[in-house]
Amino acid sequence: MFRFRGALNSLNLIEGGRMAGRNRYYKRKLYFSTQDRILLHLLDFVGYEGEFNQPDEMTQFGIADSICLGRSTVSKAIRRLTRQGLVKSARAHVPSGTLRRTAYFLTETGVGLANRRKVEVEEDVVLFQDGTVERRLRMSQIPGLVPEYATLVDVACHVSEGVFDARTFESHRGQKFVDLTDRVPRLRYFFGRDRELAAMDGWLASPEERVLVVTGITGIGKTTLLSRKIEDWRGQRHVLFYRIMDWSALHNVVSQLAEFLTRLSKKQLAQYLESEKGLDIEQIVAILRTDLDGVPAVLVYDDYHTAEPSIRNFFYAFRAALEAMQGVRLVVAGRSVPPFYDRRDVKVRGTVHELPLGGLDNASGEKILQVRNLALPPDSLGALLRQTAGHPLFLELVDPGANPAADIHKYLEEELFSRITDVEAKVLTIASVFRFPVHADGLFIDETVDTATIRGLLEQSLLREVSARVYEVHDVVRAFFLEMMTPQERRRYNRWAAQFCVSRVNPEPLEALFHFVEAEDVTSAARVAVREGRGILASGRSEELLRLVERLLPSVEDVAQSAELRLLRAEILDVRGELDQAMALYREILALPADTGLEPKIAEAHRGLGDVLRRQGRFGEAEPQLEAALRIYRGLDDREGQAEALLGVGSLAEDLSDQSRAERAYERGLAFAQAVGKPILEAKFHVAFSRLMDARGDYAAALDRKEKAVELAEGLGDWHLQARVQVSRGTSLYSLGRISEALEAYERGIETARRIGDRRMLGYGLWNAAGACIKQNDLLRAESYLRESEGLFHRLREPAMEALVFTYYGYLWEKRGKWQLARQNLSTGLNLLRSSGPELDFARHALSAGQLMHRHGEEDEAISLLQEAATVARRIRAASIADEAQKFVALYAAHPGGRTTVEPSRDATSSA
Repeated sequence: MFRFRGALNSLNLIEGGRMAGRNRYYKRKLYFSTQDRILLHLLDFVGYEGEFNQPDEMTQFGIADSICLGRSTVSKAIRRLTRQGLVKSARAHVPSGTLRRTAYFLTETGVGLANRRKVEVEEDVVLFQDGTVERRLRMSQIPGLVPEYATLVDVACHVSEGVFDARTFESHRGQKFVDLTDRVPRLRYFFGRDRELAAMDGWLASPEERVLVVTGITGIGKTTLLSRKIEDWRGQRHVLFYRIMDWSALHNVVSQLAEFLTRLSKKQLAQYLESEKGLDIEQIVAILRTDLDGVPAVLVYDDYHTAEPSIRNFFYAFRAALEAMQGVRLVVAGRSVPPFYDRRDVKVRGTVHELPLGGLDNASGEKILQVRNLALPPDSLGALLRQTAGHPLFLELVDPGANPAADIHKYLEEELFSRITDVEAKVLTIASVFRFPVHADGLFIDETVDTATIRGLLEQSLLREVSARVYEVHDVVRAFFLEMMTPQERRRYNRWAAQFCVSRVNPEPLEALFHFVEAEDVTSAARVAVREGRGILASGRSEELLRLVERLLPSVEDVAQSAELRLLRAEILDVRGELDQAMALYREILALPADTGLEPKIAEAHRGLGDVLRRQGRFGEAEPQLEAALRIYRGLDDREGQAEALLGVGSLAEDLSDQSRAERAYERGLAFAQAVGKPILEAKFHVAFSRLMDARGDYAAALDRKEKAVELAEGLGDWHLQARVQVSRGTSLYSLGRISEALEAYERGIETARRIGDRRMLGYGLWNAAGACIKQNDLLRAESYLRESEGLFHRLREPAMEALVFTYYGYLWEKRGKWQLARQNLSTGLNLLRSSGPELDFARHALSAGQLMHRHGEEDEAISLLQEAATVARRIRAASIADEAQKFVALYAAHPGGRTTVEPSRDATSSA
């Protein structure tokens, strides 16, 4: 039984590149050229230029190893790329030797070309082989399907003659330390802090201390100290750096951890994020406890004082878990750190080490002034150092001829603005508008800005370089310039930032939406939200998107646009499990005045509201909503809309055990799906039909339907749909008595579901596979599957499936000869199904349980349960179940006072 509901452009750009017009299925041994591999490989290291130390992967030997080619081949290709102005070189220190070596970097032209080639390669289609399975997939889909962490370059290097063979793929990156610190600001210089550096070394070496908390006032050097220490940790430990911003949500923090773990070839957290609509801190920490224990890693979080409550709750839970973990360490820095630990962790348990930062010593302060070429008489120098109290940011910005103010904010207001030019102020203002470090191109707002302006701001420490041509301002400077902006400037600069985000090679729709909202450009913001909102939602950014949509909505005057945004907001709230608010929004849209232009939105609102009500079991309220959606779509001649609505209508009819009505809805919906060429909808209808056929006992026809769905799903490359269809296919094979084939189909679905993180389908696959194992008397394996599925269904809050797990435990214990334990589990499962489960499931399992009761001498109870099964089955027109139940009632009545020697026509687990 299987239950589920609802749901290149080729340009000859470089020598040796793909020829224009080449057939996408053309085969050759080196499918992606040497030049392509080098460009894509070096693209991962953009921003490293200028660093004193460079990774081995930037040298010819490192590049050759990374792209799986010989050094001589790579050397020739690099010379060609250098002549074309795409690659340049510089001498640098690397970890593998004591002498300086030549490292290679992409030029600005090379970065642009590499980005274009990356997009083309991602869209290229190759044949993916995994055991007996073959299907054509886009290159961008493959890294997520291999067990180890793999980049696009790793996958491209493994493609031979147009084929990627997953069986022979091995990542070359498994033994290297992960370095996810690309957002760490570059150090121009570093002086002093010897005591603090020694304390950090002692903390890391301590067997008890797990957490380091660094605190200090604005500009005192917290980030600088972390940047300096991260240089030491690179190549020695796995390192992650994340800066928490005012707008950072828990999903942002967890997503960065998921990327970090993925690079360690541990994909459980990434799969959890893909499959879950909301975030469960307990579940996330449980995954981290498993995947980080024993890993030599340092996780560094800066600006913790800006963390929102959900992030603080996560750190509280994670800190507690760290006490029992080995290897991994946590660093948290901020102006003040809202407690995620208590004093006992510092004084008694010794798991937390606190490191408050003060000003620099006089010698270090003097060195900062020397770097600025400020030569002061001893008296003046001493007075300045006393006045600034060794505050690093003061020392970087202060004018020796001025009197330092009591705090940095006042100094900026009184002194800084008077000494910078209007053009410099313009650059600092636009840099302050961007929420994240920005590429230099984003700072050239008009012709008055040039590279000399950027260099001058860097020399004054007002702008800092995060990576090559990527810049940010200190948060103190940002706050100052944001406060100084006039409303007109705020609108102008945010509009520029939004347009920059949209125009990039890889557009940033969420950032564009934020800046359009800040610019009060309602029309552009609404356009981005409507066009890109569902893509942003699919990426897991629901919280940020919701905030922006809620800010935008009151300003939208166009009724149709407002309805679109309300629909988007309702969908976000539905995803986040805030169903009452989602339904209220759907009802707001339904209350709008009748208007032709609003009809598609009203239909979608009816369908969305009906689907929520159906999932809540409010069938009487759901039906008129789904019917209204269908009626409007019909009036608009929107066949795709009609198909979607009919799928909901059919699912509702199944929930109400009206199989005939469900079948009529599915027939009409399938015709519409085929007419508009929507194969994903077509596959869903085939699966829906198969459920009806299974209920009638027409297992061969159900299997035919599922085979069609498998073919469509594989053609689409939709892995979630493939997992569903494979498990569903297994149920038909089981019902036909082809148990080994059924188990093979279940396990294929389980493997796919695990790979993509589809926990719901994983649960169904495991539960069905347990039934097949019980049939084959593989009881240990069956119990293992049941225990895993039980935990999944509990977390998914699916009481009907939890009930079905109880019934299978009953069959399992009966096979082991423990009838009382078996009967207890069967009774629990059947009672739950009576109250909350579909009647078809109750009828099937009541039939099986009745047979087992008679087998164990409980004659009256058996006949009563079988009669109940027959009555329910007749009511829902499940004729095969009704007939079989009635047959056993007659058989047992004919043999009163003893057990029949006639075996049941199918095993107790046949209800699977």
